[in-house]
Order: sequence, then structure tokens, then C-alpha cells
Amino acid sequence: MTTDNTAPVSAGQILSTAREARGLTLQQVALQLNLKPEQVAKLEQDQLEGTLETFARGYVRAYGRLLKLPEAELMAAFGSTTGCQQSSPKPMRTFSNRTAKQATENRFMWLTYAIVALLLVLLFVWWLKQINSFLLPMLFRCLLRVRR
Repeated sequence: MTTDNTAPVSAGQILSTAREARGLTLQQVALQLNLKPEQVAKLEQDQLEGTLETFARGYVRAYGRLLKLPEAELMAAFGSTTGCQQSSPKPMRTFSNRTAKQATENRFMWLTYAIVALLLVLLFVWWLKQINSFLLPMLFRCLLRVRR
């Protein structure tokens, strides 16, 4: 990764040599990355002044992916050039109580289902009683007529 034992190769040099090896121009790379050709040239020259580190890191990573370069080596060279080492990504933390809220909502949904089922059973029992109160006397009358 170094040209000689004293000077490490910068991310810009790696990107520039890889681009030239693939036969791409600055304009072609800029078009692929949706950047201005001047910005790509600045990346290759390691002139990152005026660019936030997060954006510069993303540009270098995208440029490396375009050229199919190993990301770990490229980002290590970028870190040694800029003096900023990449921190390990921190897990995202949610500030909502969504899981607790979902558990509460699930309990209420099951309670609602139970109440609806109970109402349906009671409606069915009421319906049977209404039919029985209407059919039984009619059935008895029919039976009495048949016996006479």
C-alpha cells in the first residue's frame, strides 16, 4: 500500500491510479457519481477543505465502489490522509415507545375481539330464544290439531 517505506499512499492517489488504469476520465467518473468534475479532481488531489468529513468519506467510498477497490484499504488510506479514523457505527436507538405501545394496542385488540365474540354469542342465544318462543307454541298447536 506504500510506494516507499516512508510515505503512505493517500486515498486520492489510489483513486487516481485506479481511474487511469480503467481508462476513465474525470468527467465520466463525475457523471457516474453525480458530482462536479472539480469535486472529483479535489478528491484525487486530497483537497478536502470546505467539504464536511462525512460527505468526503461518502464520496471516497462511492468512488472506490465505482472503481471496485477494496473499501477497507481505501478508507484506511483516507483516514491516514485526513487524520480522522472511522469510528464503528453505533446502533440506532429509537426514542419512541413503539414496542410498548404495540403491546398495549395488541391487548386492546384482543379485548375488543373477545367483546365482539361475546356479543355475537349473546345475539345468537337471544335469536334462539325468540325463535323458540315463537315456534314452540306453534309446534304445540300443530301437534294438538294432529291428535284430534
